[in-house]
Amino acid sequence: MWTTRLVTCIALLVTLSVIDLPASGQAGVYGVVERVVFEPGRESPERVQVWGAFALIEVVRGTRADPGWTRVSNHAFTNYVYRQPQRGYLYFTLPEAKDAIVMARREWSDLASVAGTRQAVAFGYYDRDRGDRLMRIRDAGATPVDPDPYYTDIGVVKLASTGSHAQLVADLAKLIERP
Repeated sequence: MWTTRLVTCIALLVTLSVIDLPASGQAGVYGVVERVVFEPGRESPERVQVWGAFALIEVVRGTRADPGWTRVSNHAFTNYVYRQPQRGYLYFTLPEAKDAIVMARREWSDLASVAGTRQAVAFGYYDRDRGDRLMRIRDAGATPVDPDPYYTDIGVVKLASTGSHAQLVADLAKLIERP
């Protein structure tokens, strides 16, 4: 009896202590990576080209009626959508924050490890409230200049070909299949 009351009290305290905050950030890129080019080299890269098919986050600014996030059953969800997938390359530079440099290089190495495997992944980070600059997909023939900052947070996350991302993963795979 005493154990049941204790468990109930703990559960109640945990439930009451959860703070419902809207998320302001999200994975910046969904993609299938074909290859990664480290600049100036793999040992201590300062920039990276990530080649493949990508769907970038789209900024949808909120309005007074829709502040940029949605409440469902007292939980907040961002209203992020992703652009139509396209093939090309992303060009990144290290983040300015010293503590994020090690993480960025680790994520770049993770991207290289999935390159050519046809595994869809989510990576990079975008926070509209922080004022992050949106990434750009560059055409294959474009000269790599003016790299986008690489923001870290979520790591490199493998995406399943089933479930909520199934259509996006299928669309990315179709772009990779094209010569």
